[in-house]
Amino acid sequence: MYGTRTNGRRRSLARRARSGAADWPDDVQRLRKLLGSKDGIRRQHARMALVRRGESVVSLFVDLLLDGTKRERWEAAKALTTIGDSTAAPALVAALMDDDEEIRWLAAEGLIALGTGAVVPLMEGLERNFDSVYLLQGTHHVLHALEREHKLSPSVQGVLDELRSLEPDDRLPWAARAALLEIMNNQRPAVSSQSRRSVRRS
Repeated sequence: MYGTRTNGRRRSLARRARSGAADWPDDVQRLRKLLGSKDGIRRQHARMALVRRGESVVSLFVDLLLDGTKRERWEAAKALTTIGDSTAAPALVAALMDDDEEIRWLAAEGLIALGTGAVVPLMEGLERNFDSVYLLQGTHHVLHALEREHKLSPSVQGVLDELRSLEPDDRLPWAARAALLEIMNNQRPAVSSQSRRSVRRS
């Protein structure tokens, strides 16, 4: 059940990534092909060369992470962890449900590297896929690391506490929703007293 749902989610995100991807230059295409090579050294050199291009190649790695071969997904997860661009967070959350344990671990490390930028995509993922054992394990891994760095709000801490229970129940998606609402409320700009006076005069 988990594998079918996960693969469908990953393919959907991959189609979205491809639809917005640029036409890559020939040198980028060449390096991208090397990421699937059987030669580990060639893969590493290609990944490092692409990583040096920074945020401009994030969508390329997102596409590979969501819809590549095992080698390509591994290299993509490693690269996205190094680049540290928060736009890759939804893809990294989807990769927490990958069939391969190493890729799931790398995705979690990539999310940890994003810090609080990983929280909203994680909560959204829990709302949709709270029945995925892999996602629960990966989210626990990430939130526990952020807890050690004192980066969790009270509501997100509540989600982690739910994940620590032996059998997380249907309260988990509600806890994730509460955390999302808290984050959204905290992000709303405060209305200044001057603005309020202007509204009253109008």
